[in-house]
Amino acid sequence: MIQAKTDGEKRVCSPKRTSATWCSRLPEAGRREVLDHAAGRWSADLALRLLERSDFDARSRERLFAEAPRGQALELVSGEHTSTAEALALTTRFLECADVVDAALRRPDTKAEVERALSRLSYREAAKLWLEGQSWSSTKSPHLAEAILPVVLDAEPLDLPTQGYGVERYEKPAMISSLVGVLPPPKRLGLLNDPRHGRVVQQAVLTSEELSDAEFVACLPEIMESASAVGADAVPVLVEYVQRFPKLLEVAVNEIRQVFVRLVADGWVPTRAARAGRWDALITVAELAESPELIEALVQAAVFDMARSARPECAPLRGGWSHRRPTCRPTRPCPPSPTPRPPSASCSSTAAGTGIGWWTTLCGLPT
Repeated sequence: MIQAKTDGEKRVCSPKRTSATWCSRLPEAGRREVLDHAAGRWSADLALRLLERSDFDARSRERLFAEAPRGQALELVSGEHTSTAEALALTTRFLECADVVDAALRRPDTKAEVERALSRLSYREAAKLWLEGQSWSSTKSPHLAEAILPVVLDAEPLDLPTQGYGVERYEKPAMISSLVGVLPPPKRLGLLNDPRHGRVVQQAVLTSEELSDAEFVACLPEIMESASAVGADAVPVLVEYVQRFPKLLEVAVNEIRQVFVRLVADGWVPTRAARAGRWDALITVAELAESPELIEALVQAAVFDMARSARPECAPLRGGWSHRRPTCRPTRPCPPSPTPRPPSASCSSTAAGTGIGWWTTLCGLPT
């Protein structure tokens, strides 16, 4: 403790009770003794008040910043009485702290230098800086996102964590989507139209459920290029986009119909999607079908559904035979299925189907 005589009495001054006014009244040697004793243990508010004083000498300021702990870094970097050199030195010490870096990026005098420092980070370092900052803070950081994004777009995602909670967030598409999501709309739209990185950004943001009309139109090149791809469940990728973004039918319905025609010509068989149980996808295609070839392919899928539904699924259960289980014992084979026939022009309630509107939709197709 430091003792100071005042009006004949002794006063014991702990670092917590030391005030900026009292400290400034001390001679230089006494002020340094206080700094040596209390450095790093006083509040950020006290540190800011000391920096405001014109009689706070340079050596004391240097000691204050050198001993500043993590908890004071954000306030000191943001402080109006912190010089450019002091803010940069403090940011360099805490470059792994997202809030400190974001504060330095908001300062016009330190922004360029901090951006250069961030550009030298590896992909993993940049991803860790962003994700750890987002994990404990709900505040959006567009300045930090804009500075980290070039690293994520250009660097190779090497040595990423493979185990633990949230490791999928380190993947490049997830990182790009997270960073672009906090940018203001004009910057986000500019990235989607960027000639160098635009397609990569489009692929990433299409995983999001929220896109403005302008952003959606900007993503059309990626949507239409990937339209001919078919997923593992035999469903075209374009169907997934149409289901997720109904607005696609308003801006490119003719192009979508042409893509489905090309898919059938290239060998896509809707029956495979029926076998995978993707009737929702087939309904989406049926609602857009106009080509006779596509309609015929959809009818074949409907015939498959009819044949499957017409076959009883029997199995011996206690108390007699039942149609509840899909397995049959060899000792008593299931009755043969009737010869499938295409649906009639008027679909009745007796038509076989999945019960989700497939037959109703297909019977509404033009003939």
